[in-house]
Amino acid sequence: MRFISPTKGVMSWDELVDDLLLYIAEEPELAYKLIIGTDSQVREETYFVTAVIVHRVGKGARYYYNRRAYENIKSMRQRIFME
Repeated sequence: MRFISPTKGVMSWDELVDDLLLYIAEEPELAYKLIIGTDSQVREETYFVTAVIVHRVGKGARYYYNRRAYENIKSMRQRIFME
C-alpha cells in the first residue's frame, strides 16, 4: 500500500513508519497523538481514503493518506465493512 505525504511525497508503509518515528524522535519530550482513520465517498466510483496522522500536541502535525477507487459500492453495510 502506498501513502502520500504532502511533506515527503509517495511512501511505502515501511517508509511511513520510519518517517513517523523520526518525526517523534526530533522532539521526544513533547506529547503526541496518533490518529488512524478511514472514510468512503460514493461518486461514479467509490473512493476509500485511509489517513495516518501524528499530532505533535500544540506544535502541528504530519499526515499520510492512501486513496483507493472501487467500482460503485452503493451498500453502506459493504462500505463500512471495507473501511
